[in-house]
Amino acid sequence: MDPTLSDEEVCWWLGVFHTDGYIYRKQGSVKEIRLWVGKPSMEMLDRWKGVLDRLTDKQHKVYSVKIYDKRYNTIRYNYSVREGSKKKINLLIDFFGRKGNAVFSYPKTLSEKCFGAYLAGVIDGDGHIQIRKRTYDKSFERLIKISGTKDSELLRLVQSYLERFRMPKGYLVKYDNHSDLWIYVSKKFNRWLFEFTYPYISIKRKFARGSCEL
Repeated sequence: MDPTLSDEEVCWWLGVFHTDGYIYRKQGSVKEIRLWVGKPSMEMLDRWKGVLDRLTDKQHKVYSVKIYDKRYNTIRYNYSVREGSKKKINLLIDFFGRKGNAVFSYPKTLSEKCFGAYLAGVIDGDGHIQIRKRTYDKSFERLIKISGTKDSELLRLVQSYLERFRMPKGYLVKYDNHSDLWIYVSKKFNRWLFEFTYPYISIKRKFARGSCEL
């Protein structure tokens, strides 16, 4: 375990894992964890791998898989980082347990700084930052959209943390098979994001949309 790894880096890693990560279980035990992304998210995968390397004292490989897309008759590549060592998985379980959170469940005890970094990981993994014109005066507004399952515990958790830190919690929209959390970014919220979240966003296009002037 790298002692120079900050709590914020770890919480960012956890946010990515909870949105885009995959857990393979067999007979009640975790056999493998994996992050699987397309090319547009390689910046996130590279950073996630770097943190995992430091958490486990192990150099992980990036695997590429060729996929045929029938809809468009094209070939594309996906990329993944995997950890299947029982010893290393137990190391992660022990580490997060000592921090007061579990690697395989959503964190309930994050500080404001750690939640800001966790939110950055969630946005990197399953979030979008949108800029659009307002209908009533044609000025621009910024919104954050985070997608989740239909009854998403993660989205409700994000709302509860935002409310705890006196930030707008947004609103949930439920569809047949998923939910979206929409949050309007006010000036106050944007200042908070600049302090606690934007510095940890790894995907450049998302950082650019979040940090640009309107």
